[in-house]
Amino acid sequence: MRDVENLFHVPVDYYVQVDFKAFMKIVDALDGVKVNVPVQLITQNSHDQKGSNAIVLEPGWHTLNGEQALAFVRNRKSPGAGGDFGRGKRQMALIKAIIQKSASLSSITKYGDVIDSMKGHFETNLTFGQLVSLQRYAGSLSNIDMMQLKGTDDMSTGVYYYKLDDNYLNEISTELRDQLGISEDSANARIQKNTHSGESSQSSGTADSAAEENGQSSPSTNPQVEGGASVNNGSTVPADAGGSGATTGQ
Repeated sequence: MRDVENLFHVPVDYYVQVDFKAFMKIVDALDGVKVNVPVQLITQNSHDQKGSNAIVLEPGWHTLNGEQALAFVRNRKSPGAGGDFGRGKRQMALIKAIIQKSASLSSITKYGDVIDSMKGHFETNLTFGQLVSLQRYAGSLSNIDMMQLKGTDDMSTGVYYYKLDDNYLNEISTELRDQLGISEDSANARIQKNTHSGESSQSSGTADSAAEENGQSSPSTNPQVEGGASVNNGSTVPADAGGSGATTGQ
């Protein structure tokens, strides 16, 4: 989370982290999501099984269940899949489909049941009330803009890097701040505040762990959010992320 802030010079106050199981539960709870599969994608299943157990997606529009959706966003090696950038585009398309479908959830009770079913596979610093508000907000969205970073391949060190185009990066940073309605100085001040908050949270967590090792009880600084997700001001990136978009909250 801090890396995203420092790269784009945009404060990121909130995050949601899900693992593969939670991701599949979300899609299944929505009774599937409709996406356009660009080429045939053959992907290992959620248990990393290949061969006859692999997930095969044919080109065209399909409503995918959780297992199929996971294969859709993981694949980067099938012919025509586009490597990391093709995978990133599919991940953004899937996120958009989830947002649009989630806006149609029929009741707050069902929304709470979805969150509760992900216990142990889902982490956020949003409260349950804020999550519910986001669901309502999703219903008011008429358009979702997605941006992908530009750059060039760099093998000058003998190791592959993707070198970002600084000019385009600055354009995206400026556009994100404009959409949030904040100046660069205000953004930097909030980033600094978030950094200090994260460091304080880490220090508290270390103290709690040391106390537990010594057989002492220590009050937790991370209260539980309704739905079973723990609050954590640190940042983590789920495995196989590979996306190229940035989501900001304020």
